[in-house]
Amino acid sequence: MSKIKYKVVIFDDNAALRNSLALLINDTENFEVIGSFDDCSFVLDHIRLTSPNVVLMDINMPGMNGIEAVGIIKNNFPEQPI
Repeated sequence: MSKIKYKVVIFDDNAALRNSLALLINDTENFEVIGSFDDCSFVLDHIRLTSPNVVLMDINMPGMNGIEAVGIIKNNFPEQPI
């Protein structure tokens, strides 16, 4: 029987943390990081292209912060878990 694989995207400007999270998640059964981004400049494009099951969002990022990005995602994808 095949198990559901949860697709995760990460938005975090700290490369070391972003990469560590990706390694941890990818090493967890049924989870896969399908996108890892250092800012939210193209947040809607990234969500559309990856169709994640869940988004991990840093709050304090340069340019558009995570709180603003969450609002944009929720306005366009209201069911998207973040």
